[in-house]
Amino acid sequence: MAGVETILGAAISELVVLLKKTIQKLKDCPALLKNLDATLVSLQPLIQEMENLNRYLGRPKEEIESLKTQVDAGIKCVLVISKSKKGKYILNMSHQRQLSKLDESLKGLYEKLARRQQGMGWRPCFAQG
Repeated sequence: MAGVETILGAAISELVVLLKKTIQKLKDCPALLKNLDATLVSLQPLIQEMENLNRYLGRPKEEIESLKTQVDAGIKCVLVISKSKKGKYILNMSHQRQLSKLDESLKGLYEKLARRQQGMGWRPCFAQG
């Protein structure tokens, strides 16, 4: 059975693909979707490292499960948005709150992972040059 972290990585990958399709489809794409996409793209390499190094990083299982739940809710929101007619969509307040909360949670995870990696002498894979 796949670990919680692997499932989180798969859900994030699914959300990235869905966001990219939705952003491309919508003429007046909400900035929140573009911001969330940028956050996810930045976070993906760290999620992959987290999956490989979780026992050393000591990530609480509950925190990862909570984030997975938020990512799943984000997928549902973006699916609704992607099905909008005429290539236009205005975020309703519920979707806006859910996606904003997800973006904030992902940015928080990104910062924690980056700090932990730097503290352990690791550099995030995207920072290597």
